[in-house]
Amino acid sequence: MGIEFHCDHCGKLIRAPRDAGGRHGKCPGCKNEVYVPLAEEDLETLGIAPLDEAEEKRQREMDVQARKAAAQLLRERTPANDSGKRQPEKPMPDSSPGQSAEDVDVTGLVIKFVTAMAASKLEVTDVIASKLKPRAVEAKNEVARLMMDDLPPAGLESLPPALYKGFLKSLLDRL
Repeated sequence: MGIEFHCDHCGKLIRAPRDAGGRHGKCPGCKNEVYVPLAEEDLETLGIAPLDEAEEKRQREMDVQARKAAAQLLRERTPANDSGKRQPEKPMPDSSPGQSAEDVDVTGLVIKFVTAMAASKLEVTDVIASKLKPRAVEAKNEVARLMMDDLPPAGLESLPPALYKGFLKSLLDRL
C-alpha cells in the first residue's frame, strides 16, 4: 500500500510508493519540494522510560536551592534603612489624580509588560507602555538593570532569558 499525503504548498493529494517514505520529492502539481512522510505501518512506537526517582529528587532539591539563591539576591537588592534592616522599595508618590500605586511602580509595570508579551496580550502591553512613558528615564534604567542580571526577576523564571530580554528590548523601543 502506498503513502497518501497533501502538498504543503498547493494542497494537492499526492500518492507515493511506500519505499519513498522519509525522503524528499517534488509535488506533481506545483513542482515544489515536499517531504514524503513514513507510512503508518513503518512508524515504531517508543516506550516511555521509567522515572529515575533519585534524579527527580536531586532536580527538585536544585530547584529549591535556586529559588533560595534568587530570593537572597532580591533581598540584597532592597535598600537598607538607618537601622540596618532591609526594606522593600516603595513606589514613588502619586503625582497625578486617578492613578493607583501600581501605576507608579516602574519595576512592577516592566514585569507586567513582559508577562503580557509572553501571553500575547498586545493591548495590555500598549496600556503598560503608555503608563511608563511619563517615567521613561526610570523605566529605561530598570530595563537596563534587568537585562544585565543573569537571573530573571520573580515571576519571569519560566521564560527563557533570550525571550524575556527580547521583550525588554521591545519595551525600550516603545519608550
